Amino acid sequence: MANEEKELHKFVYNPKYREKVIARVHKERDKQYNKGVKRVKSERDKLVKSRSKEISRISNSRWEISCGGKLWVNRTEGKVRINYAEYLFSSIQGAQLNIINGSRIETTSNSKSKKHVSLGWAVAGGVVAGPVGAVVAGSTLGKTKTKGSSVSNQIPTCDHLGVFVTIDGFVQEVVFISSPVDQTSPAFSRAQRDAQNLIAQLSVLSRTPVPESFIRPEDESSVKVIDAQIDNMK
Repeated sequence: MANEEKELHKFVYNPKYREKVIARVHKERDKQYNKGVKRVKSERDKLVKSRSKEISRISNSRWEISCGGKLWVNRTEGKVRINYAEYLFSSIQGAQLNIINGSRIETTSNSKSKKHVSLGWAVAGGVVAGPVGAVVAGSTLGKTKTKGSSVSNQIPTCDHLGVFVTIDGFVQEVVFISSPVDQTSPAFSRAQRDAQNLIAQLSVLSRTPVPESFIRPEDESSVKVIDAQIDNMK
């Protein structure tokens, strides 16, 4: 009897063997099924993550950053982001510069020294050798006079620089400088320029109409393509 016939005979007439064969077949099928499920789940998770990244990319691309990072503008949706909070253009009601000036004293000193030397017959730390008056390895004696003067200058500083922004009746401050800096420094010039730019931009944006409708990031075509791929895996 061939091996195949023996296996068939055992399968038909041996219940325990038959159960073992059936269990093994089911186990292999379950194993293949589980592998397929894991593969599909992994691919779907990748697509979901890709969808989330694409939505974030679209959302971030709509924001223009200016004024040293203090002002974010989303013209597509008619919003601004100030101090990490978002507001509609129509909520902006005014902006005003808030500056506190100060000063510091800078003192510089100048000094001049003049030394009077006198040898005579005295030698300090040396010996007399050879002809009278010859000095070897000695140090001279004398007096030193020092004249000095100091000049003090008052340096203008900026102790605080910000912009008061009124939104929906509430005032908040956007701070550019919070500790003293010289008004001649690049840091002050940059902060002053950014503050003035913030006031100018908010003035324009407050008069800019908010779009009545716009495409949400999740409704953009690039996201819809990914949505279709996810739906096909269900």
